[in-house]
Amino acid sequence: MALTELPNPPVKLAHFIAAGVGLSGLLLTYQLVFSLALISARAQRSHELTKAKETLQDSEQRFRSLFTQNPDAVFSLDLSGYHLSVNQSVLTLLEINTAQIIGRHWKDIVAHEHHPIVDAAFQKALTGMAQRFDLEVISQQGSARQLDISFLPTVVQDKVVGVYGIAKEMTALRQKSLSYVFINAAWKPVATAF
Repeated sequence: MALTELPNPPVKLAHFIAAGVGLSGLLLTYQLVFSLALISARAQRSHELTKAKETLQDSEQRFRSLFTQNPDAVFSLDLSGYHLSVNQSVLTLLEINTAQIIGRHWKDIVAHEHHPIVDAAFQKALTGMAQRFDLEVISQQGSARQLDISFLPTVVQDKVVGVYGIAKEMTALRQKSLSYVFINAAWKPVATAF
């Protein structure tokens, strides 16, 4: 039998094998490209999550710094009016320690006669409206303190979850103001005599 007389099936088989190898190579290439795309997407997502985490940590540290380093008395209340946190200025102002205020209601700190004013401001802050009012408190050592207090709603995901308070001590300023009024009143008769 001559070579020219060989049947065609081995040639067709070779074509199928070649086509199969080519197709397998194409599928492997597709899988490799798809895997690389998934790895790239995962790396991008991981980078985005890391960046978001860093941004959140930065924001939390900035807020914590604003809270702790503030020279004014800053405190947070839950929805019921209990103290969740206070800065050092609150403790200094009231001449107390942390254990004497954390977990206690604002009514335990504020004199009974001032409860209606503070409660009205607290309730309005819970509806999302910032409030400002004046208040006198007595420290644990008996010192009277004149305060300018702001209640700010604490909003998380469009929902009020508590109230932040900022108390600015105005005692010295108000004493100076009263001194000015007394001095001005004392000089008025002298000034009109001329």
